[in-house]
Amino acid sequence: MKPSFVLRHRPLSFAIASLLLPFAANAQNVTITPPSGGGFVVNNAANAAQLKIDASGNLFLAVLLSAPSQTSAVCYNTANGQVGPCATFPTGATGATGATGPAGATGATGSTGPVGATGIAGPTGATGVTGPTGATGVTGAAGADANTPAGAVMYFNLAACPQGWAELVAARGRYLVGLPAGGTLAQAVGTAMTDGENRPVGQHAHTINDPGHSHSANYDILYGNNGGPAKYMSQETWGTFQNLSTGRSWTGITVQNTGAVAGTNAPYIELLVCQKQ
Repeated sequence: MKPSFVLRHRPLSFAIASLLLPFAANAQNVTITPPSGGGFVVNNAANAAQLKIDASGNLFLAVLLSAPSQTSAVCYNTANGQVGPCATFPTGATGATGATGPAGATGATGSTGPVGATGIAGPTGATGVTGPTGATGVTGAAGADANTPAGAVMYFNLAACPQGWAELVAARGRYLVGLPAGGTLAQAVGTAMTDGENRPVGQHAHTINDPGHSHSANYDILYGNNGGPAKYMSQETWGTFQNLSTGRSWTGITVQNTGAVAGTNAPYIELLVCQKQ
């Protein structure tokens, strides 16, 4: 082993003070010159090396291996060897990205940031299974009919008029016709039909003029002594011809039915007539 200058069995501060005490009055640098090939070592109380400078001038600080981490880097001046904080750190090329490490514990949720711009819509996903039908809610209030004005009349295949409508009673058993010019609105004419009535035609009469007829005959009138006519049907050359009228007779004219189908001439279906309120 190369010889070296070693301070043993004393604390570091005491050893340094002992070296500096003889020279404090002169305020000069303390120079330690180890023998050729030797170095300088500072041990702790357990005789473990804490600081070492070998014969080549290499500095070793063994305590750095167990010392707490610090926040600043230490650099040295290549011209004079001075040690101090680093001014800048040259940046090397970025290395390859390493493997992703395990996920750490989830931290506390931070405050919500501002809403970003809406992104483009993604493709529509497949339709999911239809869920069960929910309970029926209460019926809301009827809204105003924006399409059918009040007074409109419509037929319904219903037992009662819908809400907002009322039966047009005057239309029971009647056909509805358009109002002519100058006509009376909602005027009812004629006798309404009863339920399921098959009325072929309204009641009316036919006038037949049968004057009858007569036949003419010729006969002689002979006058007797008493002045009365004789009842002889003869044609003497000396008699006087008179016209004879026979009794009147009727032909018995009747009116026959016409048409090929019996029943009403306007087939119909009964529906409920309602008027918008």
